[in-house]
Amino acid sequence: MIQLVSKGFRKNLNVFIASPSDVNAEREAAHNVVQSVNDVIAHRLGFTLTCKMWEKLRPTYLTADQWMEQQLQDCDFFLMILWRRFGTPPSETSSCGSGTIQEFEIALRLREREKRPEISVYFGRPEKCLLDDLGVQLKQVLGFKERLDREHKPLYKEFSSTDGFRDEFRANLTDWLLALRESQPDEKQQILHRFFALGAPTGQKPEALVVYPLLEEKQPGITHLLPYMVLEDFQAMHKVTKCLNTIGHSDVHTIMAELYKDPDTELRAARWNKVFLCSRNESGQKCLEQIRNHQSGCQFEIRYGGEPDDRFIKWTNKHGTISVRSPQANYLHYQRDRKADWRKDPGKCVAVDFAVLARFPDPNVATNPGLGDLKVFFIMGIRGLGTWGAAWYLDWRWTNLANRLPPREDVNYQALLKVEYWDYRVREVTDVSGEDQAFFDGEMMPGTILKKLDDYGVKQRKLGQPRGRAAGATST
Repeated sequence: MIQLVSKGFRKNLNVFIASPSDVNAEREAAHNVVQSVNDVIAHRLGFTLTCKMWEKLRPTYLTADQWMEQQLQDCDFFLMILWRRFGTPPSETSSCGSGTIQEFEIALRLREREKRPEISVYFGRPEKCLLDDLGVQLKQVLGFKERLDREHKPLYKEFSSTDGFRDEFRANLTDWLLALRESQPDEKQQILHRFFALGAPTGQKPEALVVYPLLEEKQPGITHLLPYMVLEDFQAMHKVTKCLNTIGHSDVHTIMAELYKDPDTELRAARWNKVFLCSRNESGQKCLEQIRNHQSGCQFEIRYGGEPDDRFIKWTNKHGTISVRSPQANYLHYQRDRKADWRKDPGKCVAVDFAVLARFPDPNVATNPGLGDLKVFFIMGIRGLGTWGAAWYLDWRWTNLANRLPPREDVNYQALLKVEYWDYRVREVTDVSGEDQAFFDGEMMPGTILKKLDDYGVKQRKLGQPRGRAAGATST
């Protein structure tokens, strides 16, 4: 493999697949791998992969030579597959014995000049009977392989089956994306620096304190290595700590909200930046009320309805004050059987939740300038999924975060996020700060939920209205 040394950071990456006509199964496998890696990995790294191949492109007036030059000029990853056939010349006037080899020569020339594309060549191992009686095409393939051995080793790999090729290529493409992301870390770091913008009292380095709530119900007789807390809150804590460590902040502390309430602890923590996790965090609620009482422009509050777990977000935007409820319980109602068989595999489900991600100057700074420019952050889902998703947004959707992030670090940042979960993983988080009440009411409707389950191919049990508050109901 020829390593990529990029001249500039590109977000839209093109993968060009070159081969003769005898490896159609591998071509289709490569196309599927590009799509899969794009959906699962590339988007999370801030990239979009597009597959370029003869059969996927529209007809053109260009000659074969012109078409090759045009497509490869914008190529970031060049994949070449050879087995028994060498190919035929692309045109009568071509000096190259194979169109596939001509594409390779163009890619190699571009790489030497522009430091891209990445080049990977895969050879299928020919059957023993073919090696005993080489035809013209296979002789040319083996001759090309010898050339790579002399000039570009180790440029190629070998495969014995389509499945083996698929696995090798997926690992190759994934490793390339990760290396590319690591070689261009500055953009993500700059955005996370802008978001967190940690302050510190004069003469001290910035420190952060993550305050999280405990799970109310404890099971007797179980000893835990970690505090007994909701899994999603722990995931959020991990994401926040990871992001802070990424931008060089190693002094990140964690504390339970129950311990944070202690006056001595709260006084000691007053000199730290604070991150409050989860809407049921009473310490975070207290700090949020302090901000709402002393600062203008706070767009949200967490409210409780008549039932113990009936939390909702009151969000203010250009449409007025909106009530945002979580459809998560309704999603689970339509998926989980009364016999509770889902307990054998509880994470294999679809769920949606909403969350707030916000940053404010610490309200205590106004009365104590010696605290410097400390910040307070709120990562609060209506349910645990939303809290996890908001932290996931920082780590994986930092490019989207930048779209609404103020250029000045002393300006408030507030976002309302929709979190989508499927099969043990957060799959997508989107900023829905500007949506109106009809949008959020629609997210609670059975039709919306059942369509989402159908999109994911999930079996549904249609038992009428979900338990609890009627779908679509609002409250202020």
